[in-house]
Amino acid sequence: PVLPSPPVAQPKPLTNPLTANWSGQDIHPDRLISGPLTRSVIHVGLLANDGVDYEIINPDPSRLLLSTTTPSFLAFPLLVNALGSGLTLWQAPEKFNGHLALPFRVQSITFHTTHIPPGLRLRAYLRITAASPRSRTASISITDGQGKTLIHAAGWETLRCEVSPKVHRFVLRSSENYFTQELPPDLFGDTPVPISASIATGYPPSLFTDNQGLWLRVLAFILLSPPEREEWLGMRAVQPRRIEWLLGRAAAKEATRRLLLHHYHQHYNAPDIPIWASDTGKPAPYGPWQTTIPAKIDLSIAHTPGLILAAAVPNARIGIDVENAARDLTETFSRNAFIPEEHELAAASGDGPGAIMRFWCAKEAFSKALGTGIRYAAADLRIRQYDPHTGRIMIEAVSQWAQSLSELNNKQFPIQTALYQSHIFASCILPLPDE
Repeated sequence: PVLPSPPVAQPKPLTNPLTANWSGQDIHPDRLISGPLTRSVIHVGLLANDGVDYEIINPDPSRLLLSTTTPSFLAFPLLVNALGSGLTLWQAPEKFNGHLALPFRVQSITFHTTHIPPGLRLRAYLRITAASPRSRTASISITDGQGKTLIHAAGWETLRCEVSPKVHRFVLRSSENYFTQELPPDLFGDTPVPISASIATGYPPSLFTDNQGLWLRVLAFILLSPPEREEWLGMRAVQPRRIEWLLGRAAAKEATRRLLLHHYHQHYNAPDIPIWASDTGKPAPYGPWQTTIPAKIDLSIAHTPGLILAAAVPNARIGIDVENAARDLTETFSRNAFIPEEHELAAASGDGPGAIMRFWCAKEAFSKALGTGIRYAAADLRIRQYDPHTGRIMIEAVSQWAQSLSELNNKQFPIQTALYQSHIFASCILPLPDE
């Protein structure tokens, strides 16, 4: 059918507009999430409380699909996406401000042309028509730059979503930022090898559960390699366990990223560092960096409600553990996990319950460094020394532990413990076993 001539564009003038003059990285990735092949918005001119004027270039579709170089669309999705990008830009006068626009619904989209040539520079005019604490609605027109309206959207509505500026920055620039925080190095005491550690904490649970788990999936797609993503998507565990698993991977990947960057001056993104179980079942990092880094990197992950940590070391083995300092160990548990001499050592320190919790974390960290977990009796991992001033513990393995692992015979090993954010933290670094 022959369409009538496109109507003349008559955008409503903006009220007290400011000149934005954004282009390049001011738009991508500092305000919009788009890969190099899908970037349609190229300039933002004017910005006001009632709208925004911006420019779009119609992308070349020939490189978008692997199956064909000549895709045919009833409505080119990248151009439609560019329409709605205006609302995200309008909400982002400052970069990484935590204000995001989630597409919700649109009343109508009218096309006044059947063909827009690839590479054509277009002008877009967005005007706010309704606003509430929950949503924003706008009308948007795309013109050919010569005063003719090619596409018009009425009632384009987005839902407001608030995240922390840190999350916003990570989502938009994940290769340059971290989702986790770096653990203070003094928690580990004097270490024989370099160490990097990360902690995932401080995020409200609603971040992972609101909007039908949208941000949880966003994080999974940013952090995980495609095979890891498939594993996570296929997990049948309850949602809290899936969240814990993902945050553990975030901490482990970012501990490894930090180690590679700080000590080997090599930059890798989180998906470049898949985490898989080793032969012993211990999580281990893999990836292309293994061909360029002359080191074997070992990992340990620990978690307790509200706190998830990971640490990475080169050419050594590491184990970490964390427990809430207020956790009350039952009498039966303590009797099975500790011998009388350990209870006496804890009492002599002046902080019996606190010392006992440090002893337990030390046993867990030691077993994790070995890669075994508490395989045999916990009471046969004996705490021989404890300095309450430094938090340093010496541990010795006896009975089945020493019988099955010859490297443990008649030796004591150091464990560092500390109080961190009302939690007991323990770390153990062991040399690599003899080949």
